[in-house]
Amino acid sequence: MKGLFRKLLLLGFACGFTLLLMEGLIRVTGLVPPHGYPKGLFIEDPDTEFIMAPGFPVTRFSKQEFETTVFTNRDGFRDVERPEPKPEGVYRVLVVGDSFVWGAYGVDADHTFTALAEQSLNRNADEGGPKFEVINAGVIGWGTDNALAFLKSRWDRYQPDAVVIAFCVANDFFDNMRSGEYSVKDGYLVETDSLGSDHLLRRVRNWMVSHFRLVSLAERVVFQMEAFKPFLEQQEAIRFHGKDQMEVLYGMDLDEQASIRDRTEELLRQMAAVCRDGGARVSLMPIPSRIQVETKNKGVSPVDVGLSEAQLSVPDKVLESMCGRIGIRFVSSLDSFRDASAEASLYWELNPHFNPEGNKVAAAILGAHLASLVDPQ
Repeated sequence: MKGLFRKLLLLGFACGFTLLLMEGLIRVTGLVPPHGYPKGLFIEDPDTEFIMAPGFPVTRFSKQEFETTVFTNRDGFRDVERPEPKPEGVYRVLVVGDSFVWGAYGVDADHTFTALAEQSLNRNADEGGPKFEVINAGVIGWGTDNALAFLKSRWDRYQPDAVVIAFCVANDFFDNMRSGEYSVKDGYLVETDSLGSDHLLRRVRNWMVSHFRLVSLAERVVFQMEAFKPFLEQQEAIRFHGKDQMEVLYGMDLDEQASIRDRTEELLRQMAAVCRDGGARVSLMPIPSRIQVETKNKGVSPVDVGLSEAQLSVPDKVLESMCGRIGIRFVSSLDSFRDASAEASLYWELNPHFNPEGNKVAAAILGAHLASLVDPQ
């Protein structure tokens, strides 16, 4: 019995040593970058609760399907440096939103939909027309309330001619109902108890991939196996919405959801007032979820939630009505995304954000809208 115990002990020691050696090699060679957001990317902000740290250096950022870089300019955004004050002959647009605007979930900074829209507008501009600046003011985790606080506190810094609210349909309604959902701890953005607790297995998984790059590498290998993809895609799609939120979201026109609608409408009303007082035009562009978009080909959609195309369009219709009452220009986007999805996937398989094709579609919609704002006709 003692001999068996000794052998098992030696085997355990050998396995542990091998795993530690592999972990060390992965870290030294940089084969797998750290999981999650880099340390120090976030700081507390007295106005917006949190923001990205100004001047954050270029750092690798990876998930299962992609690797990009994160950095910030002197204002704390993943954008090029913008002059202050605004130069003559420049039509400056602020696009405020969350991680979809931020864009590091899958594309480099010059391929986000804000950057692509700016490039297209300036490439096709008439001679003598204005030069466009389309500023990426997206921050992971921001809701409409954070964006409102940002506009109030930084308006004079930017002097925008137009503001576009990129409204994430899947979660902004709910983000606007919560306060203090994120906090900054040791330079990391962490979820607070107001968001509720994840399943125990998800908590364990998050801890493992955050502390051991070997686990992150193993997870990537598993996620590339075709047998696992359908299940993983379905779980990611449902998790992004939240099972308890889907019924509310796609029934947003019902009387039971009046408090949610009223909260978002009040925030939008305040944003519109800030923009008008500053002499800027304000628009809202819904950012649709994958579930909303991939309805024509159910074989492509990650999950069939049993809702019709009309039901999945309810949040956009509610937003359009709000904008009409407030006087915000509504930039219809859902039909364009649905049409484009018939030709190519617009989202990552294991991540709810736009892939390069999705950013191109969003850029085309945004660019066309911005061009119409300066068109004399």
